[in-house]
Formats: sequence, structure tokens, C-alpha cells
Amino acid sequence: SSLGLQRKKLYRGFRTGGLARCLGDACQRVSPMEGEVENEAIFTQEDRDSATRVAIQASRDDLLSFILLMDPQFSVGPHHRYLCDVLMRVESGEDKRAMVFVSPRSSKSLITSTYFPAWALGRHPEWQLIEVSHSSDLSTDFGRQVRDILHSKDYHEIFPDTEIRKDNRAADSWATTKKGRFLAAGAGSGIAGKGAHLGIIDDPLSEQDAWSKSARERVNNWYPGGF
Repeated sequence: SSLGLQRKKLYRGFRTGGLARCLGDACQRVSPMEGEVENEAIFTQEDRDSATRVAIQASRDDLLSFILLMDPQFSVGPHHRYLCDVLMRVESGEDKRAMVFVSPRSSKSLITSTYFPAWALGRHPEWQLIEVSHSSDLSTDFGRQVRDILHSKDYHEIFPDTEIRKDNRAADSWATTKKGRFLAAGAGSGIAGKGAHLGIIDDPLSEQDAWSKSARERVNNWYPGGF
């Protein structure tokens, strides 16, 4: 039926697009499928409400679905599905740790250091997170990006219980209203006494330091004692 086709197209839009896109112009009218008449591709409010509930629940349960809702332009590759599955096993406690090795410009940091901590805090607003990179500037950039995601309207529609405290929102150190915390630090910095439910290390060595034996030894010595 025409209504059935509309529902399929709307659900498909949520799976491949984003919340803003699907609740905006695409929900008012979408390009027709082959053989359809354009003026039949109009969704009812019931269709939009039903698809919204499906999409929001999917993004709460699945990291990749969350990414697609937050970023409608994200181009998904097979390794993204695999990486998200690995990270979800870490979040659930099925795996205690994971190491990710993938070529540059593969969205490794975007997923692991930005969307993953935002998704984890949505599911566990009381969690404490520490994110480490080779420089405090880089880790602070990640902290700022995660913080901005939590501030977005779409995020609050998905995770309404996760909010950042107004009196503690610096890019490198901020807290949630549920006593959760995000701390950004450079590799080798003093983070003793600051526990975490989830720790992320993204590029602990710069490209230049990777060739330095002393720099490698410094990070190797810091990791077991400092992280």
C-alpha cells in the first residue's frame, strides 16, 4: 500500500540518515521511489512519531545507529560496524580492553574518541571517563567535541537524562549532573587518584615521537603506573 511504502521509506531514512534530517524536510516530503507518484509520498504525524521512537531507541542501544542519527552525512564502511561492535563490548563489560589499529582518515578517532564517550555517557551519566592523547591540546579538543555533542538538541532527544553541569564545563574537565565526569589529559601527565569507568588512549605518541626511543620508553613507563 502507499502508506506501507511511506513507512518503509521513513524507517529507511532513519537508518541511513539523521534525526534532524528525518524530522525536517524528509519527513514532510521525500523523493518518490520508482513508480510512485510524488504527491503520495507524504508522511502522517503518526508515521513521524512512530519512526522517531524507533530511531531513538535504536540509537540508545547501538553505537553506529547513534552516530548516524547525530551525523546524517556519515559514510559507513564495513570497518565502522566492526569497530562499533568492539566498542560496545567494552562498554558492556564483555571485553575489558580493546586496541584499535586502522589506517589514517578511517574515522577511528571520530568514533572512538568522540562519539563513543558521548554514547557511553548517555547510557551511564554517572560514569567517569579519562581520555588521553600525546598532547593535552589534542585531548582537550576531543573533550570539547564530546561536550558539544552532549549540548546538542538531538543528543537530548536521545539521552534526556544526561546533562553537563553549568558550573563545571571546561573543555578539558567537565561533569554531568549525575556525578559523571570527563577528564582530558596528555600522555605522561599526572592523573593518579582519578579513577574512571572508561579510559581511552588515542595516539599516545605523536608521529615525531614515535621514532624516538626515549619517548616510547617514557609512555611505556607511564602507562602501567599512570593509567
